[in-house]
Amino acid sequence: MLTFVARRLAGLIPLLFVISLAVFSMVYLVPGDPAVALAGGENATPERVLQIRQQLGLDQPLISQYLNWLADVVHGQFGSSLFTGRTVSSELSTRFPVTASLILGSLIVALLVGVPLGLAGGMRPGSWVDRGVTGLVSIGIAMPGFWLAMVLILVFGLNLRWFPVRGYTAFAVSPTDWAYRLVLPSVALGTLMAATLARQLRGALADVLDSDYVRTARAKGLPARRVVGKHALKNAAMPAVTVLGLQVAYLFGGTVITEQIFGIPGVGTYLVNAIIGQDVPVIQGAVTVLAVLVVLVNLVVDLTYGYLNPKVRVA
Repeated sequence: MLTFVARRLAGLIPLLFVISLAVFSMVYLVPGDPAVALAGGENATPERVLQIRQQLGLDQPLISQYLNWLADVVHGQFGSSLFTGRTVSSELSTRFPVTASLILGSLIVALLVGVPLGLAGGMRPGSWVDRGVTGLVSIGIAMPGFWLAMVLILVFGLNLRWFPVRGYTAFAVSPTDWAYRLVLPSVALGTLMAATLARQLRGALADVLDSDYVRTARAKGLPARRVVGKHALKNAAMPAVTVLGLQVAYLFGGTVITEQIFGIPGVGTYLVNAIIGQDVPVIQGAVTVLAVLVVLVNLVVDLTYGYLNPKVRVA
């Protein structure tokens, strides 16, 4: 198992290198001279252009710019905002726990809803329970996240007044209010994930339960709970884990819209404001952090494959 983990960690090095090149190249995607564009375009003063050029290191050779930027990134330094002057690292350290809380809430919603639905449909394929699960899953997949968020705000926030619709409270300030304010955004962001997870788990479980070794286990008189839990679910979980990993990557992008709708001061809101203002150091820092997190999630998925299926470790 340690060899398997070491191989996966070694495989991350070239991937992270490619990500760093892509993120660094963002500054050159700005049309024309990046320093002039970021300084205000036609209204930019020569002093402001020179300041931007020195702040971003654009007055140095390209390879030197990249190596200096990469060295700072390795040490957790992403520069300072062109407009606020605050360091990107300090802003991300403040905002990341907010986004992480939203992603955690969405994962909880997906697991609490998706896994039971998938098990219910997969254990009784073709029954009225399975048809009901299929209908619910289809509705969940078809609903856009932003539309569901607006419906939740209108029904449970404004009409029933069960939950607040804007703002965020830190866990250290009030754990109860922290969880209370995350209910609606977590449901809005986690519904699609729950529906996708339920569909994949239902299909995989139904196929596994129809296999020869499961029929043999049933013929031995093993209880249904043991047949599903010990023999079938472990193999059926492989496609579900794949979908879960992909959906977690989707969550990092989905938080951008959800945070805007619910007024949550997370990384998504920070990134949107930076894109609107063409604040390149902020964009580079936020995208780098999110990209690395997605890579780490994929690593966890690979390691989970190795745990669920010994053939993956041997291969």
